Amino acid sequence: MILYNHGMAPMMIIGKWGNVLDKGNIKLLPTVTVAMAVYKPNIEWFQEQLKSLDDQDYTGNLRLLVFNDSPHDFDPAPYLQQYINNFSWEVIDNGRNNGPIIAFEELTRICETELISYCDQDDVWESNKISQMVSFMEKNPDCTACHCDRILIDENGRELNYERTVYKKTCNELNDVELQKQVILTKNFMNGCAMLMKTSLVKDSLPFPRCKFHDIWLTIYNIFYGRVYCMKDKLMKHRVYGSNTSATLAGISTKDDYYKLKLDSDYEWINFVVDRIDTYGCYDKDLQWVNVRKKYASCANVKNLIGMLSVISIRPAIVLFEIFMPLVPSFLFNNTIKFVRFLADRGVR
Repeated sequence: MILYNHGMAPMMIIGKWGNVLDKGNIKLLPTVTVAMAVYKPNIEWFQEQLKSLDDQDYTGNLRLLVFNDSPHDFDPAPYLQQYINNFSWEVIDNGRNNGPIIAFEELTRICETELISYCDQDDVWESNKISQMVSFMEKNPDCTACHCDRILIDENGRELNYERTVYKKTCNELNDVELQKQVILTKNFMNGCAMLMKTSLVKDSLPFPRCKFHDIWLTIYNIFYGRVYCMKDKLMKHRVYGSNTSATLAGISTKDDYYKLKLDSDYEWINFVVDRIDTYGCYDKDLQWVNVRKKYASCANVKNLIGMLSVISIRPAIVLFEIFMPLVPSFLFNNTIKFVRFLADRGVR
């Protein structure tokens, strides 16, 4: 594993706690690790993100851990040297491309601070993102993970004027544990880049599943073994564009792609959660949801159609799409995929 270190002035010591002078009293603030995975970034967006990290107003200690997931094609060190001046940073890689899940898993394994904040390479953080989220966690001592609201922007940095339906709920509604358990498994509304978490619980959740992104797994793990809170503060700009690895139906262009990357991964995901977490039977309907979808995909008969209709309320757009999939000619599939992306990006699930 290749490691680059960059230390700050001798007076700055990275430890578990940062000492902050607050009205004549020494106040201890937790050190926060910002964990970023980088893969062939858009340089302009990458620079903008680094500047926003360096501008953080957090008065405790920060450190930046970067996993370079394109070690043969890109070296982030020169950009970190140029733009990160207010805290220490490290770059690691294992000599190959691993994908974001393994990259963030490795960052989690080596994190040694009390709090961890995952970071995308192409977003923009408000200067008070870390300080506001740490303050929120201090005011809510039972909180093991908090999630801030976000402003969605496009490739050109222009603000998008829509939001997913679930964000229209109040924080009190989103912070209801039973609602979180009911919604989050199949309608994830939290993103890792908008979360601050207790590192100890994140480490307990390892290894991450390979069938879904780490953020939904960490959210569910914290819901059952900790406490997740949503904040009303919009503390970052989240860039949404067609080639995002997390974009709706990313990587899918054929029916076979869909069954492998969507249906099979949903089946694997729900069974993974039930196997790893004592869910007390609250996901029995979701298990039924993936089972009847698998049956219908293998044989689109009347009996299995009735089964699909019985679970349509869980995610109507997905179930309706899969009901009509066998009837859709392959040459129309791409246009159908585009339509489903359009609905999903506007909160229709």
